Amino acid sequence: LAAHLKLAPSCVGTILDTASTVWSDYLAIPGVQEFLKRPESVDSWLQERIVNNPERIEAIIAYFKLISKLSRDDKEQQLLLELAKQPKLLANMLKLPTQAIDRIVSIDIVSSLIEFKSEQPLASLAQALDCAFMCVLVGTFLGATWPYYDP
Repeated sequence: LAAHLKLAPSCVGTILDTASTVWSDYLAIPGVQEFLKRPESVDSWLQERIVNNPERIEAIIAYFKLISKLSRDDKEQQLLLELAKQPKLLANMLKLPTQAIDRIVSIDIVSSLIEFKSEQPLASLAQALDCAFMCVLVGTFLGATWPYYDP
């Protein structure tokens, strides 16, 4: 059923806007916890919500804590892959205040997402190129400023 619901991801955003007292009632509905574990529950709404609604940071943090707590099995990998497919999710998280970033990064699923993204070949290539350019820069600087000894 969850795979066929197209409006469900935006419903999750609506639920996030409600008070935290509704969470327990919402999670008590049959199938809701199972839906939140599924990759279909993640869509571009999440990355847009982070940028467009920075005043709702607590709801975003609560969402990540909730899905981290709910997905402790094989579905976590599927959900993690779906989160990784969101191209601007991590970049948009960096636009949050520092305290919010610290709190989000400490959540298991977000730290797993960061590890997963950093292990991808393009990220590794970027890190290697950054290191190579830094070595060239330091070498050029030392070559230009090193005191020469002329006897």
